[in-house]
Amino acid sequence: MIIEYTNGRFLSDAGWDDQIVVQTERDRITYVGDANRAPHPNKKVDLNGDFVAPGLFDIQVNGGGGVQFNEHPTVEALIEISAAHRRLGTTSILPTLISDQLSVVERGISAVRSAIERNRQYRHTRRLCAACAGYRCAAAKPA
Repeated sequence: MIIEYTNGRFLSDAGWDDQIVVQTERDRITYVGDANRAPHPNKKVDLNGDFVAPGLFDIQVNGGGGVQFNEHPTVEALIEISAAHRRLGTTSILPTLISDQLSVVERGISAVRSAIERNRQYRHTRRLCAACAGYRCAAAKPA
């Protein structure tokens, strides 16, 4: 099903643009550009002038949502931390540990490796990743 997002203020390479549409299909961005050139959507969503911008990438995340990665170096903690950051517009994170015992660092590395593997499995089934929940763009350049 093609979902088209209209009437938004979209951030593109050229700046803010309220004359374009964004379409998604199966949790992927499939079209960005002129509505007249877009494939016919199954459903339209009116954004009522809301802003739409790419997700942020936080390259130093010690925790979020009340969870510290040092205290809980697990995949489940990474999912909670990611969800807390996602609510604020961050779609990708680089989990970091504050200096700690080697055993904590080893558990942290193991958790991140497991989350990456889990992400690969989700990608192959064309679903959103539970850990990062970011859309993967199939049409990065505006038409």
